[in-house]
Amino acid sequence: MIRLIAKYAGKTVKENELIAEFDLTEPETSGDQFDFNDEASMTAQAQRHLQRQTNVSLDAVLKTWERAYIEAAMKMTHGNLSQAAKLLNVNRTTLYSRMNTQEEN
Repeated sequence: MIRLIAKYAGKTVKENELIAEFDLTEPETSGDQFDFNDEASMTAQAQRHLQRQTNVSLDAVLKTWERAYIEAAMKMTHGNLSQAAKLLNVNRTTLYSRMNTQEEN
């Protein structure tokens, strides 16, 4: 909300702008398929994000992506914490800890 107020001060926020602020489905691409394993693609995505947004918080961005990956892994494994941890290549207790940290925030 704070980012919306700063970004659209004195303006009416339309539905598509609001959805874009909270959309975690897929990052924007410029016609090419977005590749998380390609550093140049990641850099280009980060640059587009920084150009669109004001007051970007790196911590918030990282937490948002972490939450999205954890939720995706939990959905893919039907809530099985051990399988989700394997999918994310982290220890089960580490995943559990990160999930609890996110719930507190």
